[in-house]
Amino acid sequence: MLENLHYILQHNCILVQNRAILVGVSGGPDSLYLLEMLVDCGYTLLVAHYNHGLRPSADDEARWLAAHVERLGIPFVTAGSDVLAYARDNRQSIEEAARERRYKFLFEEGERIDAQAVAVGHTADDQVETVIMHLLRGAGLQGLRGMEYRSLPNPWSTKLPLIRPLLGVWREQVMSHLAKRGLQPLVDESNLDRTYYRNRIRHELIPLLKEYNPAIREAVYRMSILAQGDYEVIEGVVREASAECNIRTGQGYVSLDYAAWGRQPLAIQRYLLRQAFAALRPGLKDIDFSQVEKAAQHLVAHQSGAVELAADINLLIEGNWVWLFSAGAQLPTDPWPQMRIDEWDEIDIPDKRVLTSGWVFTVEEVQDSRQAFEMAASNKDPFQAWIDLHVPDMPMSLRGRLPGDRIRMIGMQGHSTKVSDLMINLKIPQRVRDSWPLLAAGDDILWIPGLRLSERVQVRGDTQRAAHFQLCRLE
Repeated sequence: MLENLHYILQHNCILVQNRAILVGVSGGPDSLYLLEMLVDCGYTLLVAHYNHGLRPSADDEARWLAAHVERLGIPFVTAGSDVLAYARDNRQSIEEAARERRYKFLFEEGERIDAQAVAVGHTADDQVETVIMHLLRGAGLQGLRGMEYRSLPNPWSTKLPLIRPLLGVWREQVMSHLAKRGLQPLVDESNLDRTYYRNRIRHELIPLLKEYNPAIREAVYRMSILAQGDYEVIEGVVREASAECNIRTGQGYVSLDYAAWGRQPLAIQRYLLRQAFAALRPGLKDIDFSQVEKAAQHLVAHQSGAVELAADINLLIEGNWVWLFSAGAQLPTDPWPQMRIDEWDEIDIPDKRVLTSGWVFTVEEVQDSRQAFEMAASNKDPFQAWIDLHVPDMPMSLRGRLPGDRIRMIGMQGHSTKVSDLMINLKIPQRVRDSWPLLAAGDDILWIPGLRLSERVQVRGDTQRAAHFQLCRLE
């Protein structure tokens, strides 16, 4: 067994021998067994214990554990809080509150000592219970794979991995080993309390399922192993899709390319949305199939306006961008060209300007006017334009939108339209309209980069002098 654990620690948990591991130890059989095995494997350890204060015996148990760890010659740290009060104040179940406080403490201590990992004692039995819980909640393949030997990133850190070296060890093996060593683990009476959801699964549902299949634990465990293998394949596909959809994560938001998302198979679309939820709310258990499906249907319907999904997460479609964001998050504007409203820059030829949003405006005169005409005729990029320089009767400038601005677009036979109406019709997000850069000559709008060119400055066959204008993102 020790040889197998050595292999798991090195290959599944990816540990090295010369860096410390922080071990979360409650004093119960699983964590006590984990501590003993890590000592046998020769790792440098720090034992951390969190006192939830939920039982009268909790303080005595913490002192017993401290004495046991001291006999092993291992550093020991402990902390505690009023978990009942924390659960009440945060409207959480006692299970959730205890888990949140415990893991927060473990990872803070792990970072303090620069540990290579935080280790906890979840066993194969815990894996089976977890998978059944996910199954009852209607989880997909990601949930059916259960817990992993190594989790990074995890809900508590993007740098410090959470490891579970005992996922292949059954509780009977744990108890047998401790008995051989003459170790008497602490008994947590709350593990028998069937008001807790996991305990009902452990003491009621699994024994009932054994009546249908005596080897139900082994069957569920095997299913989790198969699901993990299948999920690895899907993860590769999802990574490729994430890159194609240009998924970006910022402070309180995730954005993705709407058209690229729409080209993905439905299953991958769901995975991408679930991935976005996870980035915004790590560890959140309230996001289920219905919420993912609600987001997918909203996107397929291309509905305008923001919609609230769950856990204070909103979804918004802006042009070709999809945003999933927390309420109050400041969404970036860099997908669109922007400049300060008070900017008003006169344009030289040639010229180059870096706008406040990270876009670059350039202009160069074209020496061959015939070539300019041909390039303009074949141009399909709305962020570049060829302009007849003999038409504007005053200096050109780059500025933001002003009230009353109009443009005579190509194909409108001399009629003009309001720039504000054009932006509404083209579904330009309201929050970026006023700061959208416009090429103007006085009050005459010559070009709205990315949108429309004025017919007045359109390059024609008899154009004598032309320039190439372009707006692109700063690389």
